[in-house]
Amino acid sequence: MVPRKIGFPGHREYGIGALTESGAIYFSPGREQMAQRDDVQAIIREEMEEAQRRMQTYRAGRPPLDLHGKTAIIVDDGIATGVTMRAALVSAKKAGADRTLVAVPVGPPDAEAELRAIADDVLILETPYPFQAVGLWYEVRGHVQSAHWLGWADEAPLSCCNRPANRPLTRLSVWLNASSFSALGSGRGKLSGRA
Repeated sequence: MVPRKIGFPGHREYGIGALTESGAIYFSPGREQMAQRDDVQAIIREEMEEAQRRMQTYRAGRPPLDLHGKTAIIVDDGIATGVTMRAALVSAKKAGADRTLVAVPVGPPDAEAELRAIADDVLILETPYPFQAVGLWYEVRGHVQSAHWLGWADEAPLSCCNRPANRPLTRLSVWLNASSFSALGSGRGKLSGRA
């Protein structure tokens, strides 16, 4: 799935909500009434077109994932406001996922409790206080180009749980081994795949 931030008109980096290519839309509490504004509707149309274009590119002719009867693990490079993660969770549930799990390396301290209201389980490896931005927690910053990400995705195994013997178990890998799942990407973070 391809969540896209719905930015505040005139200040697009400030997310008031998010959507996915499937049409799932989530607005931050208290921002729902903004959906009726013409300038916000224009942003929604633009972001929906971009999400659908990217998904078409990422799928490369493959059919959408069938999530019925499955657990969807939604992974991102981090959570800031959480609007794109919430849209991804809404989308996975609408697609029929029996369970939704969130896995991210970093996010604000209050994010886990907020996401547990929608997800079945949440794993955030680091919740620093004060939390300022996801990118501050990475030594290497920059955007991953879609061509690079798509090449990796085509070569990646369908199961993340087959790890090499010389690779140690981490909190995340132990948690992932507990379920069978379909892994889905989320978000617009600096290290997430995007066109």
